[in-house]
Amino acid sequence: MRTLAACASLALAGACASVALAAAVKQTPAQKVVDRVVLRAAQVGPGSITREIPHGREVDGVATLDLCSRAFHSEKMRVARLQLSWIRNTGGGPFLSNEVVAYKPGGAAQAMRELRAAVKACPKGFVKSTIPGAGMIKNRFDSIEGKGFVENSFGVIDHITEKLGKKTLRFDSLLVYQVRGNVLSAVYAFGVVQLPLVVHTAAQSATNLKKLKL
Repeated sequence: MRTLAACASLALAGACASVALAAAVKQTPAQKVVDRVVLRAAQVGPGSITREIPHGREVDGVATLDLCSRAFHSEKMRVARLQLSWIRNTGGGPFLSNEVVAYKPGGAAQAMRELRAAVKACPKGFVKSTIPGAGMIKNRFDSIEGKGFVENSFGVIDHITEKLGKKTLRFDSLLVYQVRGNVLSAVYAFGVVQLPLVVHTAAQSATNLKKLKL
């Protein structure tokens, strides 16, 4: 859920306390796969501390894809997920998130097709967001590319304008999606200042994906 990367903003940082759910989750084969693929703190960089976000292992009732108010039918093909965020050991709030999702056969490829279609057909004006509590959203996209990404990766900077009541908010969401087999790994961050870090961690995510046996 890329919207949970909004914890990078100071106003929402308090909503992203660590939640230890791993012991309560049944370790199915699919869950073991996402646990292996998810980024480690050392891959993010020095001074990074891992935090599991609330509902970070749940599938039912928690979205993975939410661009442009589109319907993503691949959501029903998910069988396991894990989303982590990272904070700085200096006490700074979350600044990066990695979501890894396992799908039924064909689901990950379908998710990538739906993502590309959503961006291509994204309305030019404001639309009502499907995210609870969000206002009217307008999106504008630039691409993100990097060496070491998985082939056919999909990365964008989503320049977001949100009208919420009498307020108008503007922020940039950085999103890189990569797939290998039936597994999708997405890296999320907010603010173009994070672009070098996103490119670095997406390349690390690609390394983890490439270790999967197909």
